[in-house]
Amino acid sequence: TFLGEFFEFKFKLYRRRHSINPRRDYLKSYSTASRFLIKVFKLGNMYHQGLGVDQNYERAKEYYEAAAKQGVAEAQSNLGVLYCKGEGVERSFGTAREW
Repeated sequence: TFLGEFFEFKFKLYRRRHSINPRRDYLKSYSTASRFLIKVFKLGNMYHQGLGVDQNYERAKEYYEAAAKQGVAEAQSNLGVLYCKGEGVERSFGTAREW
């Protein structure tokens, strides 16, 4: 019946809102600064891969470097890849290893 389906829907919605969601709790634990740095990293990733913007390795390096200096591990790794492949920077295995 309609009434039964309505209450079942409301119950599922209630459970979803009040259940323990590790991902949601993990994201809430991020400070505003951390979320900003992750967005800076993602912006660098967009320029690196050309997702929605023209591919620009120099800009990707700038954004990766900004996030990497603040300790974002993914940005450090991708910055190392840029130096290893020589994309937008002079190829340097030493600098790649540092990141």
